[in-house]
Amino acid sequence: MAKISVYFDFHGVSDLFAESEKLTSSKCVIISFVGKKGARREQVRKSLLDRIRSGQIFAGVLVFTRLKGEMISRCVGTKAWVISVLSKKVDKAIFLDDSSDHIELVKFSNLPYVATHLVKTREEISKLLKQN
Repeated sequence: MAKISVYFDFHGVSDLFAESEKLTSSKCVIISFVGKKGARREQVRKSLLDRIRSGQIFAGVLVFTRLKGEMISRCVGTKAWVISVLSKKVDKAIFLDDSSDHIELVKFSNLPYVATHLVKTREEISKLLKQN
């Protein structure tokens, strides 16, 4: 098993850092809600590929389902579902997001080895990464 993994939201979290900037020595995965349509999907896909090539992250996942106001544990296609699948091979994981609905859904999924953090600034993110 891997020691620790860090799961980042893209918009408002990992995109606060340059694509080539080292985030942490832990295995990093960006999980981004992009919706089912729109140009944002291609922009995020390109940035994730650039971040993988630079070595900043291990992988990127595009998510197409968002359950605002609904607490359905591990609904396929949500960030919580992706985290529940990825986290089966780690001892500990951290999920950083700037959106409370994604944080709450991951908490509701009852993944005891996944710590969730609602973050709003680059400084908050850097502090949390140094602690882990």
